[in-house]
Amino acid sequence: MTRPARKDIAVAFGLVGILTAFALVVFGDLRELHDPWTGPIGVVIIAGPSAWMAGFLFGGMFGQQGAMGWGLALLGACLSTLLGAAIGGTIVLPLFGTIIAPFALLDQAIAHPTIALVWLCLMAVLHLALLKSKG
Repeated sequence: MTRPARKDIAVAFGLVGILTAFALVVFGDLRELHDPWTGPIGVVIIAGPSAWMAGFLFGGMFGQQGAMGWGLALLGACLSTLLGAAIGGTIVLPLFGTIIAPFALLDQAIAHPTIALVWLCLMAVLHLALLKSKG
């Protein structure tokens, strides 16, 4: 089996982004988000394309073998998540959202560790799937 195309990996990242946003909605505190695009449904909708774009850039960091591959995947997961949040923040509120969204996501993950656990599991599954696809 050959490695999936970059765009296919990005689609997987989009799915991970949607599922992580769903975990944010379920386990997080979204009382401050009350506008249509920043409400629970808006967060999930925006997460898909934002994570797709970030995954398109950082998807190559996943699927490498060995301990170095896991470290690279962890770095790629962090970078893609921060970039995805920044892209989503830009869509909602240009400039201010670009800066605040990554910090807000990190704040929610620290305050509600279940979100971080879901994110970590999803990223690990993505890495394992890409490892398996490589042969």
